[in-house]
Amino acid sequence: DENNMVICNDGMIMPDGTKLNRGKGFDYKKLFLGFYMDDPIISTASIVSLPFPVIALLWPSHVRHLQRARFYPLFILSMFLCVRAPWFLIPLAGLFYTLRIVNYFRYGIVFPSFGVDLPNEI
Repeated sequence: DENNMVICNDGMIMPDGTKLNRGKGFDYKKLFLGFYMDDPIISTASIVSLPFPVIALLWPSHVRHLQRARFYPLFILSMFLCVRAPWFLIPLAGLFYTLRIVNYFRYGIVFPSFGVDLPNEI
């Protein structure tokens, strides 16, 4: 703006150009809705996942924080759901390994993975 302050209207942009939560940042509505509806899965998963986007917003220059903010909240929600419905682990594991095999043979990369690595450009 006119005071040389950065205006962030696009939310958190990942290094590959994608936007976290479609550019809206962390979705607090789901957190409060989970508490309002007394839903143990969404409210607990939201609280446990809250530090990842907060840390990524505080230190956006570290790529590993942005990678964690993109992947770990989904993983945490999935694992909390697997505690309540263990059958969900079967399609989740199938999807994980199918995507991993397809990405390896198609693009030559090991993705998705639980590792947080730095890109080669740094």
